[in-house]
Amino acid sequence: MLRKERAEEQKPHFYDVENVTLSYSFNGTEHHDYEIENLVDQQNRTTVDYAYSFKPLTIEPFKNSQKLSKSGYYKMLQDFNFNFLPTNISFSSNIIRQFNKQQFRLVDVQGIGLDPLYRRNYFFNYQYGFNYNLTKSLRVNYTASSSNIVRNYLDEGNVPIDGLDIWDDYWNTGQSNQHNQQIVVNYDLPINKIPALSFIKSNYSYTGDYNWQRSSDAFATYVDENGTDWNLGNTIQNSNSHKLNTTLNMDLFYKYIGLTKDRKAKKKKDIVKDTKDTKSTLPKPGQKIVAKGKTTKNEGNIFVNGLIDIATSVKNIQVNYTETNGTVLPGYLPGLGFFGSSKPSLGFVFGSQSDVRYEAAKQGWLTPFPEFNQNFTQVTNKKLNYTAQVEPFADLKIDLTADRMYAQNFSEQYDTSNGQYNSRSPYNFGNFNISTILISTAFSQSDENFSQSFNDFRSNRLKVADALANQYYGSSNYPRDLDGYPVGYGKNSQQVLLPAFRAAYSGREVSKESNAVLRIFHCQTGILNIQG
Repeated sequence: MLRKERAEEQKPHFYDVENVTLSYSFNGTEHHDYEIENLVDQQNRTTVDYAYSFKPLTIEPFKNSQKLSKSGYYKMLQDFNFNFLPTNISFSSNIIRQFNKQQFRLVDVQGIGLDPLYRRNYFFNYQYGFNYNLTKSLRVNYTASSSNIVRNYLDEGNVPIDGLDIWDDYWNTGQSNQHNQQIVVNYDLPINKIPALSFIKSNYSYTGDYNWQRSSDAFATYVDENGTDWNLGNTIQNSNSHKLNTTLNMDLFYKYIGLTKDRKAKKKKDIVKDTKDTKSTLPKPGQKIVAKGKTTKNEGNIFVNGLIDIATSVKNIQVNYTETNGTVLPGYLPGLGFFGSSKPSLGFVFGSQSDVRYEAAKQGWLTPFPEFNQNFTQVTNKKLNYTAQVEPFADLKIDLTADRMYAQNFSEQYDTSNGQYNSRSPYNFGNFNISTILISTAFSQSDENFSQSFNDFRSNRLKVADALANQYYGSSNYPRDLDGYPVGYGKNSQQVLLPAFRAAYSGREVSKESNAVLRIFHCQTGILNIQG
């Protein structure tokens, strides 16, 4: 490894040679025996690293403003700042070459000699990225990596060229095999800078991923019976993640609105008297010390304080929301540049889930093979959960939690013709979970012969089915099946069973149970932990 250290008095610059680190390694083996005439095995690695950290160049134009400091509602403006320089940048590249040549002897037979066997694995890999704190609250991190395969030992017809070794065309960067990149954005929302909302602390995070994968040699092309050579393309995929974490410190909220216990303060003369009494009661040398009885502090009106305890029983609330989305598009023809690509769109490269299929087909970026059978896929997952700590009394603590999870998967085969995307056999499925309270029916009487909740569940099905049918058909005049249920909304239909079950086991009237089971804020308390 080779690196030049910076002198103590030297001022750093981004172009200094001290920012560069070089490393090199080589291992080689030669072997001969009665079966092997000559065996050469070599491994070579060369690495170049560059990294530089900038000093922050931050402006805070309103930091020392006397007018803005007079009111807390101007704090958001007073704290405005911006950094002109990234925190650090880095670049790393490495050349990895593995060369093996093996020549066998003709030991027991005479005749035409054996050709040597070659194994070559040549790679050119590189990574780069930066960290940029645009403000004290907004931070961006970007990383990218590419892996290239070098095949300089093959001619135009992909026939190996004899005589080449590990050193030939050493600086060849090869062709792209895989490219990955990720951008992460973190933002501390300035809600708490508003005095009325100072009890709220919230953070938002966005992550966007992109991957380009070269197709394998076996599936890169296809020659049909007419001799037509079809390019099957590569595979691109992206994903994004949205995370919002919010904490509500309710104690700060109660203090802000003045909802605190009534504690009668001592008068000034009482404080002076207590101070004198304390000094006069100091023990003398040799005096026996006797413990005094405890004095009861004046805590104000007990009834009022009890009401305040109940009103301020919620101490902390935590709300977390996470959403992840992903897209996989096979049959993608364009390659990559040295620093990646902005195709099929810059938004797609940074994780956007906007539909790019039709525009990509219009631009001729998708394989024209008419019998292409790889699936276009989109995935969506959403999760919402919240927790709350409730302490109505000193020795009673209750933890409330609720969760909601929604997942959807879409896939389809496709083909293109004359720049038009044609959808084939689309398929959609998903999952849904939600917490709820069933305590109103949890202790109701039931046995192996009778359960009122189950009977309610069975009778609710027809009510829900009729409500759904009225909404779909637009009137009460619709056909029914043999069981008496509207056609399309049978007794075992998922749309019918879910609202009927929730209404029966939560003790609600079925007319009050929303049929929109998947709506986002249908969460209810799920778990209670009581300590005390």
